Order: sequence, then C-alpha cells, then structure tokens
Amino acid sequence: MNTRVFESLIKVGAFDSCEKMNRKTLIENLDTILAYCKKRQEEASLGLVSLFDLGGDSMSQTAEANLDIQEERDFDDLEKLGHEAELMGIYISGHPLDRYKNLMEEMATMPISSVQEFLGSDQKRSMTLTGQFTTRKNILTKKGDKMCFATLEDLTGKIECIIFPKVFAEYELVLNSDEPVLIEGYVNMQESPRKIFADKILRLKEHSENIITGVRINVDLNDLTEMKLNKLRQVLLSYRGATPMHMIFEGPGGKARMPLGEEFLINPTPQMAHQINEVFNRDAVKFIIDGKLEDVQVV
Repeated sequence: MNTRVFESLIKVGAFDSCEKMNRKTLIENLDTILAYCKKRQEEASLGLVSLFDLGGDSMSQTAEANLDIQEERDFDDLEKLGHEAELMGIYISGHPLDRYKNLMEEMATMPISSVQEFLGSDQKRSMTLTGQFTTRKNILTKKGDKMCFATLEDLTGKIECIIFPKVFAEYELVLNSDEPVLIEGYVNMQESPRKIFADKILRLKEHSENIITGVRINVDLNDLTEMKLNKLRQVLLSYRGATPMHMIFEGPGGKARMPLGEEFLINPTPQMAHQINEVFNRDAVKFIIDGKLEDVQVV
C-alpha cells in the first residue's frame, strides 16, 4: 500500500485504536512511521533481532520515543465527518447534525421519517421541518425563472423539497449554504412519497436564537462531580448572552429546578449544547421554546 492509501484509512478511522496518536498526528507523522516500519521489516528479513524485541513494554516505549512523533491537535468533528463522507460516501463516527439534535426536535413538527408514515386525511398539511440540504437541482421554468428540487435530510431520513421561483428568489443564499435549515411549508398528504413545498427557508441557528427563551440542563445527581461542574461553568462563561439557564437535578426523590443567576445568562447555540452534552456524556441540554418549561419544584 502506498502513502495515499494509508492516509485514506487513517481519515476514515481505521487506526483509531492507536490511542496515543489521533488521526491528525498519524497523518502528519506518516512518513516517519512508515520509514521506521520499513527498517524493522528489513531487519526481520535479515534475521536481525532488535533490543526492542527483547525488552517488553518498556523497550517498546523507547522505540516509540525514537520515532520522534510530533503531537498534533486532532481534526475537529466536522473535518472528520467530511473526510469520512468524501472517502466512504457515508458518515461513520457521527453526523454533522448531531450537535443540532435537541434544537431540531424542539422546532420541527415531526422528524422527517414520520412524514411518510403520518396518517392524515387532509389534502394539505402545514409543517415545519429541520435538517440539511444534501442535494440541489436548479432548473429554469418556461418563463425563465429559477426554481429548485432539493433533498432535505435530518437524523431520521430524507424528503424531497420543492422550491418554487418566488421562494427561491427570496431564500437563494440560504438554500445554497451547507448550514442546517428550518423549512416552513406544506405537505400534500395524498402524494406518495410525500414532498414538502417550501414557503420559507431559514437558517436554523439564526431563527432559533430569536425564539429560544431559556435553556435547561438535566443532571443526574448520581453522576455529578466537582470536575464536571467546573467544566460546565467554563462552557457557560464562554457563551455569555441574554438567555436564562435552569438546572434540573434528577435523583431518587424526584426532580428539582434551580434557576441560575445573571452571571450565567448565555447565548443558546448548538455548539454550546454540544459542549455541555460532552461534559455529561448524555443529551443533557434542552432548549425552551416560547417559555415552555415543565412544572418542576424550584430550589
């Protein structure tokens, strides 16, 4: 195998079990690693026995040190997913929409997969769907106006989206971006497969910031540590804003809600939610839309 093959294998995670070296570090040091491996193969073919072969783990660590590996900061999540999609045609380690999951659930009428299964007798049904455009095909009408047939995808499935000329002209910039979007439109319930006909196409992030009135963080008391609280504090202080935050503590005796003070007013972005979810290793963050917050005892 040549270097390009190794690079591709690294980018799709084939060597992720190399815990001491992330994908970026492996790629940046690939020539050094391959040269070392070639030297070891040549020694083996000549019957030479290296001291490293006799010394166990400690000697193996010395061999790693002799490689002079330069540690690199790893690719971020979106870069990793981009490599996987480019080389494999699918996402392997996650999905670009993972960090938007909770926000999409709050703002969409239903997941895309449910649109085809929904039982309804109405000929047309207004819907709000969220997701990301994966394909776009622009065409010209007989009058010479632009319209588009696009594929909208969320974490559950895909649906065809029809954008007529008037809507296309108003939202062309949003339509051509790779950012997650919110689509308001209608679905003809008599069609199979069903499609959504767009009336509005909005950037999910920008639209959500206008209607989110609060954020809650659900925390299991049995899983709460001082280290996690310190990490949470760092995240909150790095996303200062004007939206109130509530902590929901869950324990054997039930739930209790604690509003945080003005020091922790935040900017409710998907990136903020993603970082907090990583702290607690669960979907801890929920966005409050239009002031809706479940009735939980305040402490």
